[in-house]
Amino acid sequence: MNYNAKFVIPETVIQRCRLFVDMDGTLVVWKHAKNVEQLLEEGYFRTMPAYNSVVEAVKLLIDAGLPVYSLSAYMTESRYALDEKNGWLDEHIPEINPEHRVFCPCTESKWQHACDVAGEYEGINILLDDYSLNLHDWAENGGVAIKLMNGVNGTKGSWQGSKVSRFRPAEHLAKDILGLIDRELQKDAA
Repeated sequence: MNYNAKFVIPETVIQRCRLFVDMDGTLVVWKHAKNVEQLLEEGYFRTMPAYNSVVEAVKLLIDAGLPVYSLSAYMTESRYALDEKNGWLDEHIPEINPEHRVFCPCTESKWQHACDVAGEYEGINILLDDYSLNLHDWAENGGVAIKLMNGVNGTKGSWQGSKVSRFRPAEHLAKDILGLIDRELQKDAA
């Protein structure tokens, strides 16, 4: 067992799962751009505030031993996006080391890109994301998808799978995520 002051994650979970966490709209408060050019400006991504409860929940999961990767889409046309997203992670969640930071061009599948960069994996790949299209693609490829409800998304109801709320305190959110992971592991074992 791996012990943490807040909770314990069984070794079987640590050995059989890895969690990919989206940035924009999940770790980061997404601000809408007036136009595409604004998305390409220097400082656009770097200055976005954090969803503190989500960042703290992810830190708890990392501290307890769960393998966590960031998985963020970016516009390849931007000269600044990759450096700024890395800078944001360095400031807000440096616990995600550079080897666990995956950046996917906006035009590509997050599932395919994660597998290409992070490598094939015999265990369960889990995605925490706010965007339903990413979640559907992840689940259709055999991964486990969890939607982060952030108060902006979820208005069309296209995602009927697992959900967690950014409005929960960090410890509760981390436990919610672990509960969903445990449920998937039990299904996988059956």
